[in-house]
Amino acid sequence: NKKLFLTMLKNFRINTVFKELTQAIQDGDLSKARLSLQTLKGVSANLSLKALYEAAEQLEAALITRSSVEPIVLTLGNTYDLTIKAVEMLIAALNQNT
Repeated sequence: NKKLFLTMLKNFRINTVFKELTQAIQDGDLSKARLSLQTLKGVSANLSLKALYEAAEQLEAALITRSSVEPIVLTLGNTYDLTIKAVEMLIAALNQNT
């Protein structure tokens, strides 16, 4: 359903889960970070945002093993920014075709 997909994309674009995730990591709140990460992974999977999902999985692995997360957070942030740009372009294209 195209309309549902468009709605999900718009909701993803305005979602604050990435900001919540990075804030939780900065605060050292691993419980909240894991919860935000699970949400990000779920939404990414539902929307077939593979690169973002894979980057989130890498961060999850680092949190589980208590490895250094800083470089992974940077990679995830870059992937998130690129994903948001792609989602915005897709929303624009879908809106033109409705």
